[in-house]
Amino acid sequence: DIGFHYVATESHKASGGFSSTQGANGWWYMYGSPQGAASGYLTNYAAGVWYLWTTGNDQYCKLWAGGGHPGDNYDSIRRYVSPRGGRIWVNGSVVDTQPTCGADGVSVRAAVDGTTLSSWLTLTNGGSGSLTASGLVTSGGNIDFQINKLTNNGCDSVAWDPVIAYALPLATDGDGLADYAEDRDGDNSVDAGESDPATSNNGLTGGSALVVFTPLQP
Repeated sequence: DIGFHYVATESHKASGGFSSTQGANGWWYMYGSPQGAASGYLTNYAAGVWYLWTTGNDQYCKLWAGGGHPGDNYDSIRRYVSPRGGRIWVNGSVVDTQPTCGADGVSVRAAVDGTTLSSWLTLTNGGSGSLTASGLVTSGGNIDFQINKLTNNGCDSVAWDPVIAYALPLATDGDGLADYAEDRDGDNSVDAGESDPATSNNGLTGGSALVVFTPLQP
């Protein structure tokens, strides 16, 4: 098949970049309307936890290194501001860690500049799942990881430590031209107007290399 060839080149894990300073390592700790856009920053930090207020049900609008909890009137939103444009993959397991309270579970999503990368993932009380998606981001774009209470925010603590992986087009011969730009018709031969992208190892240097084929757009 004709396609773009991508390789994962760098990744950013939420817990690895977590900080007591807003914006450190590109990460921000925010809140927003239920299943809506981010509208402000969590303003309080203590004992490894960012939180909104100290009283009322929205005091539970929190984020910590490996998870978070939604408020009553606000979702908790972890944001990474992209330092570059390109294709990203986001992935991570999600677990409702308070199964004994009899609450209704939670819903989570990943979004880029407000557009959901995949459908909302809803977990029943004590449930678990995996959120994996890909999309395009611009330099300075907002990559959000949002936790919503469903109908109530009782016992809605969530373990969620998402990873963002950036991908670049493969350029296996190191000349700065992507493989798909050199072999335009994808037939693995050098035709008129094309150059040879091939190398002895196909550009893969280790078991961690990730190659994804996405249909070439006209």
